[in-house]
Amino acid sequence: MLHIEQSAPPDCLQRLRPLPFFTVAKTTVGPVVSLSATPQWHEADPPALRFGGRLIRRAIGWLDSMSVIQDLLAQWQATGVQLEPPATQRELQSLKAMLKAQLPLGLDDFYQQANGMSDGEYDHHYISFWSITKILEEYHRLESQDSDGVFSALAIGDFLIYSSFIWLRVRRNSVSLFLDGSEEEFLDFTSFVERYINDPDSLPIL
Repeated sequence: MLHIEQSAPPDCLQRLRPLPFFTVAKTTVGPVVSLSATPQWHEADPPALRFGGRLIRRAIGWLDSMSVIQDLLAQWQATGVQLEPPATQRELQSLKAMLKAQLPLGLDDFYQQANGMSDGEYDHHYISFWSITKILEEYHRLESQDSDGVFSALAIGDFLIYSSFIWLRVRRNSVSLFLDGSEEEFLDFTSFVERYINDPDSLPIL
């Protein structure tokens, strides 16, 4: 029996069902969701075990990402930040079409939990993560280049009432997140959120 226990959203079972060759069961105790995954192969088959291990690692990675995102949303809600309802698939597709790329890992899940902050809302660091509607309406983007080559960027939030912006930077083979005033790029949204929660002083924010 393979067992995963992690804080996760209520729809985690539906999200994990595409994993082949597993029987997955879910139990909920308070905020903790427990997932039990039973492999449907002969346990002595090394290739099958390696394959199953990769699937489980993928599941754990997704649950860890969701846990971090939920920590961020809980922090905002605890401090009275008003959030928008989850984004629709049409809104997500519109954002990807404008970006002309897929979203960084974790950002899609973020918008499916909350479609950013309500207009005019800021958290205690004076950061506002925009809703997809606002991103499309603002259409604040730039085309530039740096030592790594040409890139385009789309603003998805702002700091201190438009003093600076949070960007999605699109390069030929990658999409990353970065803030004005920093040279650091985050290749997935989860890494940015972990830094934002645990070490905000390392970012160009208050």
